[in-house]
Order: sequence, then C-alpha cells, then structure tokens
Amino acid sequence: MSDTYERDLEKAQELIALKRDAQAMELLIRLLGEHPDAAAPVHLLLASAHASAGRRQEAIEAARSAVQEEPAWPAALFMLGSTLREAGRGREALPYLEAAAEADPAWSDPHQQRAQSLIDLRRGKEALAAAQQGLNLAPDDPDAHFSYGYVLHEQNPAAAAEAYRAALELDPQHIEALNNLSSLSLQRGNWDEGVRGMANVLAGAPQARLPLTVLDQALTTAVQRVHLLTFGALWVLGAVSSLFLRDAGSPWLAVVLLAVAFAALLAWAVSILRKRLRPIRQQFPHQGERYLRQYARRDPLGAAWAALLLLVWIGLGVGLVMSVILAVGGLSGSGTPPSLVAVTAGFLLLFAAVVVSWVRVPLVKRRLRRQQFLE
Repeated sequence: MSDTYERDLEKAQELIALKRDAQAMELLIRLLGEHPDAAAPVHLLLASAHASAGRRQEAIEAARSAVQEEPAWPAALFMLGSTLREAGRGREALPYLEAAAEADPAWSDPHQQRAQSLIDLRRGKEALAAAQQGLNLAPDDPDAHFSYGYVLHEQNPAAAAEAYRAALELDPQHIEALNNLSSLSLQRGNWDEGVRGMANVLAGAPQARLPLTVLDQALTTAVQRVHLLTFGALWVLGAVSSLFLRDAGSPWLAVVLLAVAFAALLAWAVSILRKRLRPIRQQFPHQGERYLRQYARRDPLGAAWAALLLLVWIGLGVGLVMSVILAVGGLSGSGTPPSLVAVTAGFLLLFAAVVVSWVRVPLVKRRLRRQQFLE
C-alpha cells in the first residue's frame, strides 16, 4: 500500500483523537473510494469516528463492514463487539468479543469488554472469570482494573471500590472509574466524597449525563427521607390538634405544644436537605445554582414530589398561624381547628406525592439504562 494511504490513515486517527470527527469522516470516505481493495482499516477508523461523534448505529455499520472485509481481524471483531455493547446490545456483542479474544489470546481488551457484557446480562461467574483474565493479561492497564470493578460493582462494592482506586492510581483522569467510585460513595452515604467525585467527573466530561442522573437520584433520597418525616409530622400534629385544640380548656397550652412540635419537625426536615445541598454548593460552580435550577428539567417528577412536600409544610404553617389567631381571639373552641384542616389537606397532598414517586421509579430506571455509558 502507498505511503500516502498510510499517512492519510494516520491523519484520520489524529483527527479522531482531536474530536474533529467530521473532518476524519470526510478523509476516510475519500480513502474508501481511492482504495477499495484496502477498505477494512478505513471502515475500522470510520467506526471509531462515528463512535466518537455519538453516532452508535453508524459506528456499528462501519465496524460490521470492517468485519466483512477481514472476518478474522481481531481489531475489527473487537470494534464491532464494543460498539454493539455501547449501544446496549450486549447479547449480540458477545460472539464478536469472544472471537476477538480467540484471534488474539494475549490481548486484554476483548476480555474486559466481554466481562462487562456478561455482567450486564447477569452472568456473574463468567463475567468475573473474564475480568480476571483481562486483568492478568494487562495488570498495568487502568481499563482492566475498571472492568474488574465494574463486574464487582453490585455484588462486592468494597472490592469494586478498590479496583476503581487502582485504575485511578494508574490514570488519575479515568473518568469512568471516578464516576463509579463516586457513585459507590453516594450509595454508602459518604455524601461529601461522592459529590466531590461527581463534580470532578463533570469537570472532565462536561457533556456526560450519567453523573448528573446518579447525583439527582442521590439527591432525591433526601426528598424520600423528608417524605417519611412529613408522614410522621402529620400524625404528630394531627394528634396534638385533635386532642388539645378541639376541646381544650387551655388553648394556649395546645398552641404552644403545636408550635414546638412543628418547629422541631421542620428543623429536622431542613437539616436533612441542608446536609445534601451543602456539598453541592461547595463543589459545583456558582454554588451549585445551575445544577439545582436544571434539576427540575432533568427530573420533573422528582421536583414535583419535592414541591408537594413543600406545600404540605406551608399548609401546616398556615394552619398553625390561624390556630394562634383564633387562640388570641378566644375562638379556639369553635369549629374544626385550622391546624387539623391543614393536617387533613396534608395527608391528601402526601398521597399525591406517593403517586408521583411511584410513577417516577420506572422512568428513572429507563433513564439510567439509556445513559449507562458516559458520552
């Protein structure tokens, strides 16, 4: 093959590395026309360029063309297998990844991708064996450690965290390892470390959506805790209202008890939210204002859930104020206490919040599946 052809291939590789995918594709398409007898390397680079541009289906088609040209070429088999996996088609990817591993037994990458495909398919024992084989072949490859951690992520989080840390020691800029390690920190309740890690992930991959989804989900656990606290608060405040405000001979005692209970429970709810929001404001630019503004756009049902809880607490506050006004006017014994009305309305709003939270669950799971790979 001519020196010009080789130089053009090298130039295309450089353009892809620089994220100048359109220019790379233009050059590669020209090469296809000029060198139809040496099309496999061109199709392979076209697949890489399409994958870099986020065009997964086009990447699969180009990789498939490379395999058709060179059916036993490990690089082509691996490219087709890895692009299929990144498109969420792990079952289709497995035969190509296995063929790539057989064609080049000393190459670690096919074993790594095969391990990840297998664990996605819930074939844990096979996945662990493939991940271990990939790690044995390339102990100094951060991707091999990441794959090992990926396989262990759910079944052994502590070992997975160690694998991710090993990947980061070899490559401190390994975004996927940092993302998964931060996700584990959030799951274990280490909120500060998890948020700091996710902020670093987003700094290194500003267009990635998965870290935001994981962080949104972790933030929503605070909403869930406030929801449970609100349920308990409604029972407590309802009991105080029913026992003391309806037939109380001393309405001021009832009002004071109601106010103390409301203030204590509200302070508890605020402390839950502050604990979650503080590291976000510390780690994200502009005190996290942009992240928090866009949270409602990314997770509208989560925002609606939080808004319904806010309405419950506003209603309880209004009911308490009205009870104080009636106590001052000596009218606390007439009719249903406003605080009890607020509690009743609060239960209705809380039921609506439960419905919203149930509807939200499958949508978030689908969103996480779509964003399984950092883009």
